Amino acid sequence: NLPGPLCVLAIAGPLRSGKSCLMNHLFGAAGGEAFRVGGTIVSTTHGMWICAARPGCLPGVDGTVLLLDTEGLGALESDSPQREPQLFALTALLSSVVLYNSFGLVSDRAVERLAQLAAVASQCLETDAAGAVGRAQLLWILRDFHLELVDEGGAPLTADAYLEDELAATDADADADASLGARARSVLRSLFPSRGCVPLPRPAESEEELASLPLEAAAAGGAWAAALDALRAKLGAALRPKRIGGW
Repeated sequence: NLPGPLCVLAIAGPLRSGKSCLMNHLFGAAGGEAFRVGGTIVSTTHGMWICAARPGCLPGVDGTVLLLDTEGLGALESDSPQREPQLFALTALLSSVVLYNSFGLVSDRAVERLAQLAAVASQCLETDAAGAVGRAQLLWILRDFHLELVDEGGAPLTADAYLEDELAATDADADADASLGARARSVLRSLFPSRGCVPLPRPAESEEELASLPLEAAAAGGAWAAALDALRAKLGAALRPKRIGGW
């Protein structure tokens, strides 16, 4: 019996990219781990795991925040090429906000990979002419990010502007033989009309510190704790009750 309304926050991304750990640091303090984590190459999360966040965990959000932790992409146990797109489709359709957790830049290759995952969700929503299913917002999380965000002229860029630049249509995209990258950008713009980007620093300097990182993010201190506070504030502003069929 969870008090409504329900705001659904999901996380997806490659295997062993720290998805469950990030959710624990965002929401697991004081109540233990929100999700189980592991230290081997074998996936710990299978399918989709769900739990309710602590009341009042995000500023400005009323009701209950449901957390969805999904199986890592590229898991050794994945036995079907359609498993990952289908799982991502379920994630996107159920969620108010989807965190896509990855390392590196928002490159053409990264965009194409995410668009391949999003293909099934995009097809599902193409049949939803009445708009019965509310679109999720995408927040692309860039882990262990240390580069300066600037444009080609050297002027500072916000993370959101950086993502928009990478997903923007170009003059070449209008060509009938548009590249795979152009089609991928179009899929993501259509599926996630509301989107943003959040770079996160490395949680700890050394591997030893990383292995012993406390569950309480505040105890870790420094740039990591400050970045999580900023992410919580962004999530508090973005999360809205999930509506399906008018409910």
